[in-house]
Amino acid sequence: MPDGVVPDEGLARGLFWTLDNPDTALDAWQLMLFVNDITPDRDTVAADLVEPSWTSYARAALMPGDWSAPTVTAHIAESVNGTDPVEFPNVSSATETVFGCAYFDPLFGVLRFVQRFEPGDIRAIAAGESVFVLPRFTRRSQ
Repeated sequence: MPDGVVPDEGLARGLFWTLDNPDTALDAWQLMLFVNDITPDRDTVAADLVEPSWTSYARAALMPGDWSAPTVTAHIAESVNGTDPVEFPNVSSATETVFGCAYFDPLFGVLRFVQRFEPGDIRAIAAGESVFVLPRFTRRSQ
């Protein structure tokens, strides 16, 4: 049997349901950074990620109601959390290289998304510097 597809009209609603439903309303997902030099794949789990040791570092809540209405372009539905990037300031004396970010679902204890940054965005973050991330989530049909 040939693979099926999700029509564009269903992509946006499916993405909205993923981001803003009764389960996600119970516990917001958490935006986290990782400092270990790994390339995430489909087998990556939260325990594989090492978070920054800065004293100022804390995960950021991705509130369900803050996701934008999904838009569909080229058969890809996309939603953005908030309008401004989340800032992760380093106010400690430790310098660490940030390799990527992930969205952790504390209700189910699983990663919902993980991404290594583009090579030009991977850099050491010294005291007084910050990392900025504008959370995006996409869904596509086959």
